[in-house]
Amino acid sequence: MAVVKFFAPDTDAYVDSVKRHIDEFEERTGHSAHLNIIGSDQYFSNRISAFLQGEDAAGVYMSGPVLMWEHYAAGFVEPLDDYLKNAKDNYDPDDFLGALLRANRWTGRFGDKLGSGPLLEIPVNCESYNLAYVPEILSRFAEEVPTTWDQFFAVAKRLTGKSGGSIRGFGQRGVHVWHTIYTGYATQFWSYGATDFDSSGRSAIASPAGVRATQDFITALKSAGPVDWPNQRWYELAIDFAHGNYGLIVDSDHYVALFENPALSSLVGKIGYALPPAGPTGVRNPNLWTCRW
Repeated sequence: MAVVKFFAPDTDAYVDSVKRHIDEFEERTGHSAHLNIIGSDQYFSNRISAFLQGEDAAGVYMSGPVLMWEHYAAGFVEPLDDYLKNAKDNYDPDDFLGALLRANRWTGRFGDKLGSGPLLEIPVNCESYNLAYVPEILSRFAEEVPTTWDQFFAVAKRLTGKSGGSIRGFGQRGVHVWHTIYTGYATQFWSYGATDFDSSGRSAIASPAGVRATQDFITALKSAGPVDWPNQRWYELAIDFAHGNYGLIVDSDHYVALFENPALSSLVGKIGYALPPAGPTGVRNPNLWTCRW
């Protein structure tokens, strides 16, 4: 039987699940498994090519939207269609949402949209972005749940001012590892009507909508965001929010698992959830992330 070499970061719920069930995997398949788990910062720096090549290369590993392009171009990704065709009857790809499977098909050609081409990854994890808030904090300072980004930033600024800075208006991941910033910010960016590329494939981040979104974001960070926001990793931010350090946050819907965990949160059952704010034209366009293997 084969040795399955599994490579992953140390702060992922799916990885935790793999570790819990690895004995069951080996027993049911007859394969043995070797787990190589490294720090999340190192993994998502995208300097992991040494783990993906050579005689000891990983056979299964996490990729995703910010990693796939480089991995595919470097030859570290093998299309999975033939594996699905030969899978046992109890493995049904239709158990995955069709849209998520399509999001993992790509031709590999710059400018081609996702949805066509070979299947490059299996979307074992998916998250979108919602608004979480602390009702007690909003009530204490006579504020309402915001429904637009203008309201979101205004409420956040007032919360910071009314609390004397003891509570920051909104939480935001930082740039210690570059890709983390774009979760809540991307939800705002898309909802403002901005886009990364235009129809010709040229960069469009400096469009009027993109500039306005970014200016509003940076201005709000200065007045109401985390004091040390460039150093906020996703899990640190989630735990800080779960202890009442912020009034609002637009981030992963997976945060609920941390917010409602008594071992990590002092606000279990005391956090509210809503749709993310709408942009200036009423568009509400949350970002989407799939963790893929």
